[in-house]
Amino acid sequence: MLGLVVAFLLTYTFANEQTQKLRIEGEEAFKGRRYGDAVKFFTQAIELEPSDVHYHRRGLVYLSQDKIPLALSDFTKSLEFNPKYKFALKERSRSYVLKGDFEKAVKDLQVLVDLGDTESQEKVKTARSNLRLQQSVQNDIEDEDCNPDSVQTCKNIIVSSPFDRKCGYFVSMCLMVFRDYQEVMIYTGKLLKINSRDVDAMVIRAKAYLYIDEFNMVGKHVKAGLSVDSSHRDMGLFKKKWRIMKKSQERVEKSMKKKRWQSVHSDYKELATLFPHYESFVDKAYTNICLAARRARTKFSLDYRVQVCTRAVEYKNSAEAYAERGRLYFGESKWEESVRDWGKAVQKDQQNRQYNDEMQKAQRELKKSKRKDYYKVLDTKKHATDKEIKKAFRKCAVKFHPDKFARKAEEEKSVAEDKYKECVEAQDILSNADLRRRYDNGEDVLETLQGGNRQNHGGGGFPFHFFRHGGGHGGGQKFRFN
Repeated sequence: MLGLVVAFLLTYTFANEQTQKLRIEGEEAFKGRRYGDAVKFFTQAIELEPSDVHYHRRGLVYLSQDKIPLALSDFTKSLEFNPKYKFALKERSRSYVLKGDFEKAVKDLQVLVDLGDTESQEKVKTARSNLRLQQSVQNDIEDEDCNPDSVQTCKNIIVSSPFDRKCGYFVSMCLMVFRDYQEVMIYTGKLLKINSRDVDAMVIRAKAYLYIDEFNMVGKHVKAGLSVDSSHRDMGLFKKKWRIMKKSQERVEKSMKKKRWQSVHSDYKELATLFPHYESFVDKAYTNICLAARRARTKFSLDYRVQVCTRAVEYKNSAEAYAERGRLYFGESKWEESVRDWGKAVQKDQQNRQYNDEMQKAQRELKKSKRKDYYKVLDTKKHATDKEIKKAFRKCAVKFHPDKFARKAEEEKSVAEDKYKECVEAQDILSNADLRRRYDNGEDVLETLQGGNRQNHGGGGFPFHFFRHGGGHGGGQKFRFN
């Protein structure tokens, strides 16, 4: 009997010494932030001697690694050995706060207050205040109602409770709605820190990466999410739409190269609906719908083309959209509208020389549209030859010559005189190669003409040589009206 007692004491002494050694090694590893080794040493100590201290110490290691569920489990086991163990109560209440479980945190903190821990009194107040805040947004969280005040409340809660999954997911989802993708990265990162296999968080994060054009990261998150749960509905739907978008983009790029504008138009209309929050892409889609409608001019009415281009402008107010609508208006000779849109495009992208050049071109056309159209005065075309100009002038001058209106009423004579002067003015400019070139380029040449370049057309200003027999090559009599 004595031998058994001695053997037991020796075994107990050895086990106690071994436990103490493991505990010391665990503490040293913990201080050195060798958390894996610390967990191993404390686990071996627990196997030799389960105790409130050993579970508490391993729980601290887990807490330092942000492994909240494992930490809570160890603190709870520590308290099963000793319900009044203050260190375990403090760390479990802290873990509950980090997790956002304020109700349970209040219970542990109240036990500490009852045990005489005065520091916990203020913590109880703070935990209860956060609990009330949490309850105030509960309905919005459940209804997924992105009330900005509720979102901000959850953000405030997350400051002290970064592992509050409900608030974290709610904020991440609402930030997607608000299109604040950089913030989405921060809060989905917190969610994945809580649980690296959270596929719901991966879906939100994948969308955010898509919307900021980080396509490689999109693929990685889709692959990671489906490896965790291949049947996850939202991730599967996102993957399907993403693949459609990639294939459609390849197809539409080929259509643009081959100038198949109707195909470009229909493909981009479909693409614009896939990811309505993907601003940069939807902006591009609407702008290209405008471009395609403009280029396929005969296939769409002017009203429709203006409508789709205006939609592109209104979507994001981008320089590219204004430029496309400016080109549309230019092609339809709507100079004022074109100048207005080019002005907006240049204002939004001042470094783009092409925009500035096209704006100046539209401005010249606008200026030309507001001056006298001398081709119209002579009723001839813009590319008329010198011979055709001369012939048109003769016709115009004969039509409005003062001799024809000598016996007419004064008002009619005055109108005819003005028309006749315009005929002469048009002839003077269009028959002069330099003046005509400058006029066609949009320059104001009337002042130059009035300054001394007007041709001498004889007495009274009428070029009578046009009406001699043979077009000015004979000695015939001057033409007179009867």
